[in-house]
Amino acid sequence: MYRTVMIVQTEGSPQDAMLAQVQNVVQQGLGMHVVLTGVSEPIQPVALDYVLDPWVLARAEEEGRERMHKGLEAIAGAVSWGGITHEIRVDSGFEAVVVPAIAREVNADIVVLSNPSACGRPPSARARRLYKVLRSICLPVLVAPESRLQAVPSTAP
Repeated sequence: MYRTVMIVQTEGSPQDAMLAQVQNVVQQGLGMHVVLTGVSEPIQPVALDYVLDPWVLARAEEEGRERMHKGLEAIAGAVSWGGITHEIRVDSGFEAVVVPAIAREVNADIVVLSNPSACGRPPSARARRLYKVLRSICLPVLVAPESRLQAVPSTAP
């Protein structure tokens, strides 16, 4: 059993896959404390014909973080925690930078990544994203394929 398990969701990751991951971690007793972590990628206006006002970009990123936080709150509300403590952390930035930083902050023992195959990106982009995160972190990382992400039936009476 791990003390602190950090479960990461990124923009585009399906909510039901994240919920299944959280339920599996909780029901299998994988950790005593779970940190639900949302990573909102920064907006990159490179394809635009004009420069966006920095305030507009900052507000759009804030709205992305708020949306991510509400989604994680909904997931946390749907889980029967059974004495396991949890917290929600949301930050903006690139996963390869944000995930290790938050993992160090919360003193995580293991990181569970949301399913990279369902993020709405081409396979090569998904593989690069996953590779960058794996190379940037010095902790065990668990990545479960979507086909294996099913909530474990509760054995509690």
